Amino acid sequence: MTFYYSTGQDEVAHSIVIEAVKNNDTPDDCQSSVCLGNGSLNIYVDGNLIIKPGDYSLINVGGRIIAYNTHLACARKKDEPSSTGSGLRSHRKLYEAPLVLQRMRTPVDFVSHVHGEMTDSTICKEWIDDRSKYDDIFKQGGNLSIVHVQTPLISFHIEYRYSPDNNCEFSPLETWITDASEEIFDSY
Repeated sequence: MTFYYSTGQDEVAHSIVIEAVKNNDTPDDCQSSVCLGNGSLNIYVDGNLIIKPGDYSLINVGGRIIAYNTHLACARKKDEPSSTGSGLRSHRKLYEAPLVLQRMRTPVDFVSHVHGEMTDSTICKEWIDDRSKYDDIFKQGGNLSIVHVQTPLISFHIEYRYSPDNNCEFSPLETWITDASEEIFDSY
């Protein structure tokens, strides 16, 4: 999955690439420490590799990437697109806070803000409470990773699940637009 964007201020195109990698391509750093998707998820920002959970500032564009492994109970429920309304504006529901305010949120806030939308909100809330209590959201291993990408123009929620199986290896990568600037809305 690749996103290209320009802030309009510098007219330089930036890129964010998110890719699933096979286990035999897992970086050496992931053999002894926590990595995204147990080492099977790579994020490239303008060519720079991110493999570890963390809160990363996109200094050149005023954005942010928050990436962490999470409990399966905290995966978003899969719902059908609404048949009422059309276009991006009608589906603006995940985050009601403006993009500027989202930059002030803590990483745990991103999980807890939508815990009612999760597959098991009770278990997820317990997991979130523990992460807050122990301040260890970026120390969690696991095959389910969530990435929040914020840029001045648009924000995404990305879920990645690595599922090794004896018969089949699959890695779904699902993305939702969580917010967009008026400039993006006006273009639709």
